[in-house]
Amino acid sequence: MKNTTTNNMELNDSKEESTSLHQMLNTSPQENVSILLPFKTIHNLRDLSGLTTANNKRIKNGKMFRSANLHHASTEELMILNRMGLKRIFDLRTEWESDAQPDRLFKSWKLFMEPVLHESILSSFYGGQISFAVHAIKDMNKAMQEAYILMLSSERGKKTWKKLFEELLKDDTPILWHCTEGKDRTGMAAALIEHALSIDEDQILADYLQTNIDAAGLIKSDEQAADRIILFDRRLLEEDVDDFVTARKDYYEAANQWIKENYGSWKSYLKQEIGLSDSDFERLEKNWLIDINEIEQSED
Repeated sequence: MKNTTTNNMELNDSKEESTSLHQMLNTSPQENVSILLPFKTIHNLRDLSGLTTANNKRIKNGKMFRSANLHHASTEELMILNRMGLKRIFDLRTEWESDAQPDRLFKSWKLFMEPVLHESILSSFYGGQISFAVHAIKDMNKAMQEAYILMLSSERGKKTWKKLFEELLKDDTPILWHCTEGKDRTGMAAALIEHALSIDEDQILADYLQTNIDAAGLIKSDEQAADRIILFDRRLLEEDVDDFVTARKDYYEAANQWIKENYGSWKSYLKQEIGLSDSDFERLEKNWLIDINEIEQSED
């Protein structure tokens, strides 16, 4: 865990009262879907409140967030997050990604640098010479399925998930996790958390695919970059580019199938590989879920 220095900001927030994010933004929790927040400089920022369980509970409002990186975050929008109590940031990117585009943060926030994948894997997709990028895009669907499994099977990935759940078990202090675009590594973190909280499988998959709607601007930018690579090698097809820039059901299902074949269920994986116990699952639900009936009674 470390704080970045280049873009950190100092803020004396000791007297600020925590404020509901949805009150400030005039949004309200919805059922069965995470909520895209209308921020202009923090892309694909979503509040996971609204995702529900079979026993009539949902994730608490303004507590769990996922997003793209915070490199271009404005002071104004960071202050909104600070006012609603955000204190913990998990950066799931590689070191070279974080060095190239460091997060902008308040010094009072804890930044956990926890790369999920080794740099060699990411550099073949996003870095290096254009000829390597062509090769990566042509084989992207297969490579991404393998990368999703690596996020779960590699020691690096498991180390990250252990640290993430260690923090989630402490209390319900608001937390945000992100990668570069808030799509793959961020989506896998969300899936693990949602499975731990007993969110319905259909909701988990829908939330994963929601990135294709909520991050349309980022996807368009990636498509333009991929188009430039296509000019270099006309053998690339449109579907190759789609594999490169979007969240694909194939990727999630590859991870899901690997989990089911090797552990039977996501909770069994979390028990065997991450070290969670039944009492830990109960603690997580206590920290992060709220009874929907309690919400309705408070609104009456």
